[in-house]
Amino acid sequence: FLEFEQRINRNRKGKQPLDYTGMKEFLRRWMEDIKASGTQIVDEGTLDATLTFAEPFFPLFNVKQTLYFYANGRVSFKGGSGALEVDPKEILLQEDNIIEFTQIDDKQPLAASAVHFLKVINPDYQPGTGQSEHLFFPIPLSQKGYLLFKNQIGDLLHGHDDSFHELRGHIKASEYKLVVELHLVIDDKKLTPIVKEYDLQPLENECSVIMWPDFISDKWESYYLYSEFPQNYKGTQLVPFFREADSLEPILNDEGLLVYGTDAKIDASKLRFQRLVAYPNAQLDSSNHRYDIFRANKPYAGLELRKFFDGEEQVMGYLILKNPLDESMGDRMLRDLSKQPKATKAIVGIDFGSNNSCVQYAREDGTDVKPVPFTNRRVFLVGAEVRDPEQAKIALPHELYFFQNESPANGQVKSWVHEHNSRYIVPGMEGQEIAGGVAIFKPNIHIKAMDKYTITTNAGTLHHSMKWLNEKNDVDKKTAYLRTLWLKTVADLYASGFEPSRLRWSYPGSFARAEINQYQRVYKEIVKATPLRDAHVEVDDPFQASTEAEAVANYALSTGLSLGDRNLFLGIDVGGSTSDILVIVLDRENRQNRMIKQSSLRMAAGYLMDAIQSSEAFRDAIMRYYNHPESPITIPNIAKMEEDRKTAPFFLNAIFDRLKGRDFDDFYDTLSKYEPKVFALPMYVTGMLLYYSGQLVAKTMIENDFLLSISTVNLFPFGKGGRIFDWLDAHGGPSVAEAYYNACFRGGFGAIFSPEAAENISVKKENEVRKDNKSEVARGLVSAIAAGNRVTTDSNVRKFSDIFGEEGFSWQKPDKTREPIAPGTPITAEHFRDLKFDLVFPETYPQFEAFLDIFLEYAGPNQTGILNGTGSLRDKSRELSRVMQGYITEDAEYKKALREKQENFDFKHSMLVLEGMCFLEKYLIPEVYSR
Repeated sequence: FLEFEQRINRNRKGKQPLDYTGMKEFLRRWMEDIKASGTQIVDEGTLDATLTFAEPFFPLFNVKQTLYFYANGRVSFKGGSGALEVDPKEILLQEDNIIEFTQIDDKQPLAASAVHFLKVINPDYQPGTGQSEHLFFPIPLSQKGYLLFKNQIGDLLHGHDDSFHELRGHIKASEYKLVVELHLVIDDKKLTPIVKEYDLQPLENECSVIMWPDFISDKWESYYLYSEFPQNYKGTQLVPFFREADSLEPILNDEGLLVYGTDAKIDASKLRFQRLVAYPNAQLDSSNHRYDIFRANKPYAGLELRKFFDGEEQVMGYLILKNPLDESMGDRMLRDLSKQPKATKAIVGIDFGSNNSCVQYAREDGTDVKPVPFTNRRVFLVGAEVRDPEQAKIALPHELYFFQNESPANGQVKSWVHEHNSRYIVPGMEGQEIAGGVAIFKPNIHIKAMDKYTITTNAGTLHHSMKWLNEKNDVDKKTAYLRTLWLKTVADLYASGFEPSRLRWSYPGSFARAEINQYQRVYKEIVKATPLRDAHVEVDDPFQASTEAEAVANYALSTGLSLGDRNLFLGIDVGGSTSDILVIVLDRENRQNRMIKQSSLRMAAGYLMDAIQSSEAFRDAIMRYYNHPESPITIPNIAKMEEDRKTAPFFLNAIFDRLKGRDFDDFYDTLSKYEPKVFALPMYVTGMLLYYSGQLVAKTMIENDFLLSISTVNLFPFGKGGRIFDWLDAHGGPSVAEAYYNACFRGGFGAIFSPEAAENISVKKENEVRKDNKSEVARGLVSAIAAGNRVTTDSNVRKFSDIFGEEGFSWQKPDKTREPIAPGTPITAEHFRDLKFDLVFPETYPQFEAFLDIFLEYAGPNQTGILNGTGSLRDKSRELSRVMQGYITEDAEYKKALREKQENFDFKHSMLVLEGMCFLEKYLIPEVYSR
């Protein structure tokens, strides 16, 4: 006041000075009266940052004030050792605008979000109007303010205890502004607040920011962020900053300021931060989805909100991550795994299929086998997760471009990878996880078009049926798929107290050596992405890796299979592109259950997809089942297959994925009623597999005298495609199916052994293992089996199990002598190296025709009535000799083998089954399934 008096009189320019003695006395007495009234007004308070005064009142009201913050959290007006000097006007957000957030889903309230919001009462709220009772805003602190409170933001927002500071707000209804009050406890007293008003700005659109995974740890080194507020777009930006996993302290640069994801230079010793995918603003129009994807080796601490006003970027608040185990997050709370007990070592088994894949894990001793749950570990910092328990919604872009939110059953997922627009991928990141493509589990996709290997979606291109492809781009897509799958696997294991120590994988026995080596390189590449510090994961080498038949055999042995002298086990694992046959017997001499034969054939359930594309009646029957009032499934956009038949395989697979238990019987019954011809294809495929299996078993018994007492073959169909053996039960009935399967098996058996011996052997289809449908290979890779019972790698069984299966062929050997080929002759690649000069094709194919006779007898009008007439198909079989050689030379796998160096040519396949494939593709499907 004295300085104010001096300035007033100094400006009177010689006039008599004003005397303020009376005013000073009045102010002194007023102050004493206030104290005496017991109002507990403190001698000193924090100043309102909005007060500004011009001369001559400046010295009277603009008092410089300093606060001192101590490391123990105490705040004082008195400085001391180690105290941080702070101007209270610098604590609150300095700009005059703040963004308002809208609650999208009442079942996912913003109050339960993973980030802190300032929650205030909505003055316009009226029950029943749909309005939210509260309004939500980012934390209105400056960077300095955030660093003062750091991990105590939750206490600051909810600290109604007088012993701690409090940040609160309300809406100034007359101007619809946010009024923020920061109540500080200074020298153990809660003082008058620091107050600031903000104009409200909306958040454009319903964009999302998603973090993965849902835990932090000082051992975990990969944290991902998906943001629909791209850095290259001149709108609102949400810029990440980071924290240490162990202490939760924010990561600062050398100047003591936050390290942001937009910083031009980041000290790699403190943080490794990379943009994997970036929205290329200048190259695309507004119809393209805007998003970025980041990866960091340290957890995210929060997001700084920035927005341009009048050409100037302003900070408009902070979304700050809650601390792990903050109960306000409910069942989606973040976890801190830094201090969990030492992880248990685990073996992981991956079965990568053409249509579906499966991942299982077990302890190192092979016990406690479990499916990887593929838990949804996405954490929404902005936006809301898609809630779709009925699987009825079409996938949104963030469900196709980032980690999945589906948790499929039994460790089974689709073998799909969705790519990003190539212009989005940051140079140098093409081979990285997520950037190279995202593994897709979402069942409902807006499908626009489909071909043999790709699906065009509303978000870009999805790749499928990749297993057999080996061009560089295809290998890159497979690698991207498996890397994402591996990341999710390791995250689930680590969150459950496990750490992978070995990756086991399998391959079809019909794979060429080059393909086996390629997959081993892929698996060695993906384990490099293991984001656990100091983790070391071994990968099976090509000799250690199991064929799929061996893996299934190990699974079968782990189920307690009962074998004796009079029965053997015949397993047929049916996939989308291959079927693996395995024969297991009781070997008393070597005191073990022994896999004595294995075969991999390219006749599989995938032919159903060819049939549904060709047959309008098949598609119509599918729609009749789908549209039935009691149908249990919902598939958006399924009518698309009536417009574009090429999309039908997608929707048929979608139906198979949703059917459970008795649903399959209802599905088969509908097809039987409206289009019985559909059953011709499953009948043909299963019959051919069993005819050839009969040949293999006969060959095995001839080679091993101790098996001559076998009279029963226990047939176990495996794999998701193994249900193809159930179709005939629904149309012809179980007794007809049993008779047909026995006729096919005995036909093949009698061709190698003798027709008389074939009458003394019978096939019995078993269904007890369906609970693990499709997971048999992955479980077999990791499961423990009693000593001596686990199938060991046997190069002779791998190389010499497959037989020619047909008669009438002859082959010129390397010494120029010609040798006739019998049906039981083991196949070698040399038989196929030169089809033009070395292999002589016969005029007729007796073994195939014998099978075809059985098939047509049972499919014709005298048995099941699946086919009204069979004469035309019987006549077509005589054309095989004209097209068979060309069919093989045009086969994609044969061409692939020819491209290899001459010494690496290793194409081989049962000739009988190749005949069956040729007839199916060239004659049966076109005649039966087209109009």
